[in-house]
Amino acid sequence: MNRSRTNLKTVAKAFGLSLTTVSRAPKDGPEVRPETIKRVKSTAGKLGHVPNQGGLILRTGRSYTIALILSPESQSTFPVIGFMFYCQGILRSIQDSPYTLTIQPRLAEEDLLKPIMRIVDGQLAEGIIIGQIRNDDSWVRHHQQHQFPFVIFGRT
Repeated sequence: MNRSRTNLKTVAKAFGLSLTTVSRAPKDGPEVRPETIKRVKSTAGKLGHVPNQGGLILRTGRSYTIALILSPESQSTFPVIGFMFYCQGILRSIQDSPYTLTIQPRLAEEDLLKPIMRIVDGQLAEGIIIGQIRNDDSWVRHHQQHQFPFVIFGRT
């Protein structure tokens, strides 16, 4: 399957504008006229341009990702249908932002700290949502000390 990807160069060529102008327009750059910003955004969408998440990460140093870690124990918190409603709630809360949601399952025999540290150390997410923790989970203290955002749902 050969899918050509619409990039900023394609959009710039369609307008006869510079690449710099086209790249600044979606960010509402003050150096770009409001009518140009509106035209670029409208046409970029029609051409199927989707901002490159990798470029955003390189430019800002942020992943704009929230990781949802699912443990086998999470099945008792919500069945499949409940899980879909839960994910929809998260997605609704981030839909007008640059954030994406990634789901990281955890093996039953795997220590919870392993996927968490893989995400934190690899800067794969800016926050973690975790279900089913135990009262003695050491990673909670670790995250509090390092001020890494996390949310816990379910029961201990």
